[in-house]
Amino acid sequence: MHTMKDQYGSALITVLLCIVIFGGLGFVGIKLAPIYIEHFGVASSLESMENEGNLHGKSKAELQHLLSKRLQINDVHRVDESDIEIKTKPRMTTIRVAYEVQVPLMSNVDFLVTFEDEAVLR
Repeated sequence: MHTMKDQYGSALITVLLCIVIFGGLGFVGIKLAPIYIEHFGVASSLESMENEGNLHGKSKAELQHLLSKRLQINDVHRVDESDIEIKTKPRMTTIRVAYEVQVPLMSNVDFLVTFEDEAVLR
């Protein structure tokens, strides 16, 4: 049987360990949350273009302009025109957005997050 003297201090170490683990996860979450919020803006912009329905016959320049306006409205700043690829076929148009975001964590440690989304216009 354990006495109180044998268990003295183990609760403090457990609490400190939990604080360090959850603090680290919270720090990483604070660094990565804005990237994923911005990616949600990219995905919703592409989804709205896909659901609009009358965009298949538009030129690449018009589609690029429409997507750029939607990205601007959704406060997306990390997607450049070079990240957007538009392919037209006789029955459908595909808009693909592929980009990478590098976020510094601390000192010389960075996170590199890669996103790739696609919308098909018919």
